[in-house]
Amino acid sequence: MTLTDLRAQVDQLDQKILKLLKERFECCMQMTVLKDKVVDPGREEELKNMWKEEARTLGLSEEFALELLSIFLQESKRLQNAA
Repeated sequence: MTLTDLRAQVDQLDQKILKLLKERFECCMQMTVLKDKVVDPGREEELKNMWKEEARTLGLSEEFALELLSIFLQESKRLQNAA
């Protein structure tokens, strides 16, 4: 593979990631009508543990995974509060 091929592959993966994020946030928005409040500390702790474990399993940095999760949670809360 060439550098151009690899860059094209990364670009395709980035597009898939963004589409999955859109789906995730749409699902979070649907939860708004089912939840009493936007913040659920128990659920956030559950997610953190799940993400750390999955990161370890995949050989990824736990810190990086938790940083991504934090960004996702912030955006989910922002969207739900705006609804």
